[in-house]
Amino acid sequence: MNSNTTLRKVLHNDEIEVYRVRSKSLVKLPEDSIGKKIYKFRLSLGIMQKDFAKKAGFCVGTIIKWENGKIIPYVKSLKQLCDAFGLDSDYFDN
Repeated sequence: MNSNTTLRKVLHNDEIEVYRVRSKSLVKLPEDSIGKKIYKFRLSLGIMQKDFAKKAGFCVGTIIKWENGKIIPYVKSLKQLCDAFGLDSDYFDN
């Protein structure tokens, strides 16, 4: 993703759709992307990214990049995230 790319989150029919905005065109992120699952999970908790990051033991920049699809978390990081929130280890598996 280049520096001209931003994300737009849209609530549509009670579903959150995440788009990458590139040169005036929208590219929808897949429903099953790990970043989108993390984003939806965080929203279900009703907490901000900084609080989510602190509880999980990550910096907020990492959470932002995961949610935006800029980077994909390592398996070890997903396990840490699941442990922090008491989730099954396969919660974010595709």
